[in-house]
Amino acid sequence: MKKNLLFLWIIFVVNINLLLRAEEIRTFTLNDCLEFALKNSPELRLAQADANIASAERKIVEAKRYPQLNLLSEWFHYSYSSGPQEIEIIPALPVPPEARIRLYRMGSDNTQVGLNLGKTIFDGGMLRARIAYASNKEKEKTFSLQSIQLEIVYKVKEAFYNVAKAKALLKVAEKFKQNGKKNYDMIETLYQQGIVPQTDIENYKTNLNEAELKLLTAKNSLQQALNSLKLIMGMDLSTPLDILVPEVTSILPLELTTEEECIKRAFENRPKIKEAEVSIKQAELGIKLAEAVKFPQISANTGYVVHSKDSGGLEKFYFRLNFSLPLFDGGESKAQIQKSKSLLETAKIQLDRLKTQISMEVITSFREVKLKQDSFFLYKEKLALAKENLKIKQEKYKNGLSDIKDLEDAELALAQAETEFNNSFYDYQIAIAKLEESIGGKIEVK
Repeated sequence: MKKNLLFLWIIFVVNINLLLRAEEIRTFTLNDCLEFALKNSPELRLAQADANIASAERKIVEAKRYPQLNLLSEWFHYSYSSGPQEIEIIPALPVPPEARIRLYRMGSDNTQVGLNLGKTIFDGGMLRARIAYASNKEKEKTFSLQSIQLEIVYKVKEAFYNVAKAKALLKVAEKFKQNGKKNYDMIETLYQQGIVPQTDIENYKTNLNEAELKLLTAKNSLQQALNSLKLIMGMDLSTPLDILVPEVTSILPLELTTEEECIKRAFENRPKIKEAEVSIKQAELGIKLAEAVKFPQISANTGYVVHSKDSGGLEKFYFRLNFSLPLFDGGESKAQIQKSKSLLETAKIQLDRLKTQISMEVITSFREVKLKQDSFFLYKEKLALAKENLKIKQEKYKNGLSDIKDLEDAELALAQAETEFNNSFYDYQIAIAKLEESIGGKIEVK
């Protein structure tokens, strides 16, 4: 009995530990979030699968460059019937005519085994074009994967810093709630003593309700920001998650100083540009493939076959040369060439349009970084003023020159200035992340 109770107790303790571990909040840094997203994002997994498929298709086409060697084996059985035939009976006997009719039947098994070697000798360059087409298709999928990776990195950074901003706003909301409760309790005491009118306590009650509403809104905003981060990372929404907020420090000027330099780097690095350039090559190869259909196709086959003894035990070596020349296809090849030329023109237009869009995106991102940089230093000065103002209010309150309300207002003003300063830092980081996505590479600072 004691052993059974001990066993049940062990099971209970293990289950409790597992439950506690399952509910343990996971704290991620920005690098942790990026690493998790790059491993678990559904978009990236789909893009990687497409790239793997394109790679396999390229290998399938490349295999056609080599001769095809096949083992041939065949077995068949046949039977032969001569049909009704009249036979002559010697010596002549008095038999009825139907007895002179006989059916001749015979059968045989035939087995043969052999090797066949086949190779296309000339196809007008079609195979070479097909290999190049498949190779470019693989490049397209690879560049598409890289584009999605850039986008995921930016989205994770944006969501991460939005969570940091939401946490900062929550702290301010909690401080507002605490001060609102303290002020309400103080006014309520004064009201009960008959010092202040009822309108004052009603006003402070309204302020407290507003502070509670702001706190609830801040909590909801934080949860929404966390859910957005989980969704982008590919994490289950029910998984408890917290982030390690980076320390707010000063910012350094960018190494890139001009919009033109950023646009140049974007044209060199952006996978979407490379993908569009490959699309032009694909369209050019499409024209070659369409034109290759007009050329003759020449292939050769050789082999060695051995027959079974039942079929004579023959052994034979053969060589076959095949020649095919398209004479009339109803205008299909001509239409295909026209289609490929139109696709080429479309690909060129799309590349020009993409470059224009990326240029606008880079310019917007570059200017946003400059704006957020200026805002950061502005809020930094505002924070310094709020700190100085709090020191003055504290000194006045200590000397009896101001009341507690002035001191609390200064404290709240400082909390608000700290929030704006922190948010300006996070907004600057988001702007940097967007610019890095726009140019397709890391930005260094001086």
